[in-house]
Amino acid sequence: MGRLQFPTVALGLNTKKRPTKIPLGACQSGSKNFILDRDVLATAPGYKTIVTQRPDSYSYKLSGQNWRGETTATGSLVGLNAGTRTIEVVFRIDRMQGVQVLLYRGQGEDAGVRYAAHGGSFTQLGWMLEVAEGKVLWTLTAGGATLYQIQAGTTAVQPGVWYHTALKKVGTTYTTYLAVVGSAPSVFTSGVAGPNAINDTTSMNFYVGAMPLNTAATPTSAASTDTELMQFQTHGVVQEVRIWSTARTDQEIEDNNDVEVSTSATGLIAYYRLTGDATDTYFKSPNTGTAGSGSGEAPVLYLEPRRGTWLDSGHILGNPLTGYTYSLDFDGMDDAIEVKDSYLYRKPTSTSDNELSLDERFFFHARLRVSRLTDRQCIWHWTHVPDDEFGSIIARKATAATASGTTGTANEEFTAYLEIKDVGAGVYQFAGVVGYDATGTGYRQTTVVSNIGGGIVVGTEYNVTFCMNFSADASGGASVLFVNSGSTSAAYTANYQVPRGSPDFPDGSFRKYAMSIGRGIYRVRSLGNEPYDPDSVDIEYDYTKNFNGVIAQVAIGAYDAITSSSGTSVSANIAQQIHDILQNATTMSRDLVGSVTARFFSAWSMNVGAGATIEDFGLVGNPLELKFDSNHRWGKSGITTSAKEKILGAFTHTYRTPTGDVRKSIVVAGGSVYDANLTTGALTWIDDGIRNDNKNRFSAMKFQDSLVLCCGGVSGNYTLWKDQVFPLSIEAPSGTLAIGLQDQISDDAVLKRGEYMYGFAFYSAFQDKWSPIGITATVNIRCDKANVAMGTIAEMNQTYAKLPTVISGANGKEPFGVTASAGKKYVNVRSYLSTEATPNDKIVVIGYDNSDVHPFMNDSSDATAVEWANVFEAYAPRAWTEVLPEGRISVNSRFIGSTARLRLNNGSTSVVNNDWNSGGGATVNASGTGISSHGIALPYSFDPQVTHLGIFRTVAGGSLLQLVAQVPNGTQSFVDTIPDSELRAPIADLTQQEIPAARYVVDFGGRAMFFGDDLAPYRLYISDIAKPWSTITGNIVDLLDGTTLEITGVGRSENMLTVFKNDTLFVFTPTGNDDFPFRVEVRQRDVGGVAPFGIANVDSLFFYPNERGIYSFDTNASVYRSEAVEDEWLGVAAANYSIISAVHDRPHMTVMFAAPSGDSVNSSGQVINDMVFVYDYSKPRGDDGIFYGWSIWDGMYVDQFFTLQDANDVNRIYFTTPEGHLCQFDVGTNFGVDTLTSRTPATGAGTFNTTTVTVAQATLASLPEGYLGLPITVVDATDATGATRATRMCKADTNIGGGFTELTLDHAITNFTPAQADTVLVGSIEFVWKSADFSAVGTDKVTEVKKIHVQATPQSPSATPEVKMLNGYGLQDETGPGVEVSTNDAFTNQAYDALLSFTYGRGRRHSVRFYSRGPDKPLEIISLGVELTDDDSRGKFGE
Repeated sequence: MGRLQFPTVALGLNTKKRPTKIPLGACQSGSKNFILDRDVLATAPGYKTIVTQRPDSYSYKLSGQNWRGETTATGSLVGLNAGTRTIEVVFRIDRMQGVQVLLYRGQGEDAGVRYAAHGGSFTQLGWMLEVAEGKVLWTLTAGGATLYQIQAGTTAVQPGVWYHTALKKVGTTYTTYLAVVGSAPSVFTSGVAGPNAINDTTSMNFYVGAMPLNTAATPTSAASTDTELMQFQTHGVVQEVRIWSTARTDQEIEDNNDVEVSTSATGLIAYYRLTGDATDTYFKSPNTGTAGSGSGEAPVLYLEPRRGTWLDSGHILGNPLTGYTYSLDFDGMDDAIEVKDSYLYRKPTSTSDNELSLDERFFFHARLRVSRLTDRQCIWHWTHVPDDEFGSIIARKATAATASGTTGTANEEFTAYLEIKDVGAGVYQFAGVVGYDATGTGYRQTTVVSNIGGGIVVGTEYNVTFCMNFSADASGGASVLFVNSGSTSAAYTANYQVPRGSPDFPDGSFRKYAMSIGRGIYRVRSLGNEPYDPDSVDIEYDYTKNFNGVIAQVAIGAYDAITSSSGTSVSANIAQQIHDILQNATTMSRDLVGSVTARFFSAWSMNVGAGATIEDFGLVGNPLELKFDSNHRWGKSGITTSAKEKILGAFTHTYRTPTGDVRKSIVVAGGSVYDANLTTGALTWIDDGIRNDNKNRFSAMKFQDSLVLCCGGVSGNYTLWKDQVFPLSIEAPSGTLAIGLQDQISDDAVLKRGEYMYGFAFYSAFQDKWSPIGITATVNIRCDKANVAMGTIAEMNQTYAKLPTVISGANGKEPFGVTASAGKKYVNVRSYLSTEATPNDKIVVIGYDNSDVHPFMNDSSDATAVEWANVFEAYAPRAWTEVLPEGRISVNSRFIGSTARLRLNNGSTSVVNNDWNSGGGATVNASGTGISSHGIALPYSFDPQVTHLGIFRTVAGGSLLQLVAQVPNGTQSFVDTIPDSELRAPIADLTQQEIPAARYVVDFGGRAMFFGDDLAPYRLYISDIAKPWSTITGNIVDLLDGTTLEITGVGRSENMLTVFKNDTLFVFTPTGNDDFPFRVEVRQRDVGGVAPFGIANVDSLFFYPNERGIYSFDTNASVYRSEAVEDEWLGVAAANYSIISAVHDRPHMTVMFAAPSGDSVNSSGQVINDMVFVYDYSKPRGDDGIFYGWSIWDGMYVDQFFTLQDANDVNRIYFTTPEGHLCQFDVGTNFGVDTLTSRTPATGAGTFNTTTVTVAQATLASLPEGYLGLPITVVDATDATGATRATRMCKADTNIGGGFTELTLDHAITNFTPAQADTVLVGSIEFVWKSADFSAVGTDKVTEVKKIHVQATPQSPSATPEVKMLNGYGLQDETGPGVEVSTNDAFTNQAYDALLSFTYGRGRRHSVRFYSRGPDKPLEIISLGVELTDDDSRGKFGE
């Protein structure tokens, strides 16, 4: 008898060797779903679905964001002018803060304007829903502009509570409703009088979550809304908006209090489910109604603000742009790109007026496609601030002109833009416009309009080049517009106009310019505290003229005037050459830029497909920066939704409380975190605010009382601090800062003369957490002392009182134009505030005597402008001077702001000189400027964790930012009266930055290590010690070794961190130096990892997957472990490596790797892990060097493994399924379900084919979502042996009535076609084990199996395992199939130790086959022996 004692051999799988070569201790291909549990060969452990009911779909948390819908059709479906309407809204307020607008139909109002309860004249409002002082108010404006306000309910709204409100309109009678979702009582208020005709026009847009500002000069009569400037934002969620053309009954309203309604319900004309069940994060189409129809429109809602988003151009209109796979999609609503530092496109050398002029010939080019045609869509816009004063400069004055001419007053210096223009009769053309304020002639413009036959066609690709000629001569030059469609066509359209301007066109300031792609600029303002501050431009955009389409490439530059040999200008030919080269180019590139006879300042290709920046191939090197979206977050659903959210993470969360430690098993789904009861599977909502656009898996790291959560994409990183969810990093303050001097002559002033830098950062008291420094500002105090005001009380953009600049004469003589004459010229210079008592004048001698000797200079004949400036500084202490180019001197006040004054007189009866603009009089006065009615408050954060704003400042002339004060978040203003000596810690680190959105995080050495940045996949971010929310520039490591860029995993041991790329292994070791915390070295090449979640730590070893198979790594060298299953592993496609997940199963001494064959997909069509490779690392290596302790499981569908701690601190293995349920491993005797009391046979109803079977509906309490996600085994009834069968995952469970449900399988069954007579098994563990070969020792004789000895233990009364022998293969040749026969004996339903007989068993080789297939059929085999007899002598051998 040949006996195999399982404890002494490695009875694992070998599928690579041919059958005759398999070592005796290994099993053969086809074996599956077994485990080598130390001394026992057993059926794979079962698992139980713990969380069987997935959470409802997420909603959208609004914290500074809102939804906007453009309405253009007559009789909008969101209007209230019709006789009967019902509007229902489901909402939640998270923060009670003043007025919050939930719905708004109208054109907006001035900042802070509130609607009165009744009366008033607000023609810009149609209707709105708001929460004010805890009241739910419906506000309507009648046709005569009379205001009505109707309250819903009587109790105050509470934060964090879901409400359902409704307004029902029947003629002039209104009914309101308010109730807590899912609770009673409901409050109806009926019979309220209101208007029948609503002031509801087609020009009024529809907003959810805010009211727009109206930026028109007269808001009650003209509309010009700026959607980036919103007010009365909702802090919470608006989830459902339902608009009905019928009067819903009270009962109908109550019945749908906590559930979605059917999209086919009678009378439902506009239904917005603002949840995650749509395919796009940024827009929501109405579920009913006809968007854009002529009879009525339910507008698409767009979430804003956001910026241009990447588009795979094949997804729009079916045709990609020539040469490009990707492009940028502009939605026509609020997408755009700001081109920073656009002053760089001026000439680099300043003029005599200290200005930078334009090149005479400038061009803009774009390859684009239009998605929607509307008038005045702006493709590109460039303008500037004409001076350094704060003011409203309208950048797009020319609203209707189509040709050159004076179009307005001279309050604008320069603007240039390319737009789409309605030229009449429904025809649209491209138009290029240049406008400027020409000296003496007023505002002038040149307009060049294309002449495309039939006009612009939606979906057609165009190359457009606008060449602008800014010639200084009177004859001017030509501005030309080239347009062509098709990448090879040379056709273009050119209209010529001659711009005639002043020689110094355009007139402008030093650096204050604004450029935008995809959106017009409404106005620009100068904001700086100091003149010529390059960063002091504030831009307001014209959102009513956004480009709606796709842009693939953009270029801007200049070309020179070229003259032929005959003296004729050929510049126009050069312009055409530029256009032809660009329109025929495949893509924008650096080589292309270098080949064109032009100066390409910037050239951008949008063929990237991802990233926050677009590289500039031009001379300037000015990359475009994208802000993808509004940084919105997701919230819990307030009602039951049809769509459900998958669980994408499960972690143990512990934290301290005053009453003791708390332990929770948390799961993440949608935007929420839940406490999972691992016994009952119940989920208790904890908090929301997470966002996961791409539905990525989560990784987590424990940190003190919080859990750091990462999911990558544009979603950001998060922290679960105790029971509150916050963004991990706090976003730095941004926006406009109002700051200025105050108390300049007051005894209370504290800050001394000098230069100070201010910085601002947000602070969270929850975790002692700071944001990076955001807004910075420099303040110069030139008077003796002052305080610094900021926020609403500050006079911002203060300027000095300044005398007109004067130009010195030759060699510095006669700097003020005073002719040398007998006697001296005396002047009095006095700087003061309007509130200051008249001081004694300061007297300075500035004239010459006859000998040209100045009384304060030894030799004034060679005095420079700098020396003259020093004279003023020394002898006019209340004034200061600046020396400008070409020897100019400006005399300025030491005070600043609108009350600053500067006076100069000559102290005698004679005139000073004309250069002082004295006008023939003896006195010259100048005043400073400032803006005090701006209404700009201190920076405010919508982030709920932010508690304070930190104000930092340097000492005079210093560089370290120290804390001045912490003021509560939302504080409107502050005055700095803190002397330098009282500044305190912390000192702000200007190198601190937020951790970008990462997919993965691990802790090591007291720091968080982040990787998986989609924008920099090779980068590892190392946080500060005990501050996982921040890093510094020196702690960012780029791992560029290897042939690929992406970091594919991180493994952590006690003293080392191993970082994986797919062909390189790096090892990080601590240095003990905070400045350089880790030493990095490449430890191994050519054998890297491929799966971030596929790394398992076993004591000092890492087990990880590679393209070839599974390796172990001991931080020095890797060892190949999976040769026994190499063939199966090589079937895993490289594109699917990233979803592999691994876990260490310590009780069974195994490592499990869930991997995809590529055949199976989930309900979303994504490839899923449908097999598990199980390696028993306790089994020794075979004599041939191969590790045989392998098994492969099917029917266990794993998305991601997790380890959770139970109440006894014991780690248990859990995993999520591809459909998003949570399961516990090593529980029960089936896959996914408890013990089944009955099978689920096929029925006489429903569908049967290769992808669908029909069974009885699930009745088990453990299956509330039916069979979704469970393994379904179909057994072919035509095969009496039961061997023909197939296992698939159920990816859809559809109730067809009659107690039946159709199961959709994840992929087709290929070995037979299911039929009604077949048996359908749920959760079956299909155990198959095929032993290695038994044969005569050392001979190739034919032998016969006499008996086998099996020591086995069926674990269930229903278990009926089978034992078969495969005999005789190799009788005819080495590869003969052999004959499989069953034993005459059978297992009993108890532990078994006996000999099994076979009626036939002849052959050279024999293999024992064990089968235990079907639910509730666990089996353990302790030992196996085979008795063979020689076919001739019938003797025994093998003992």
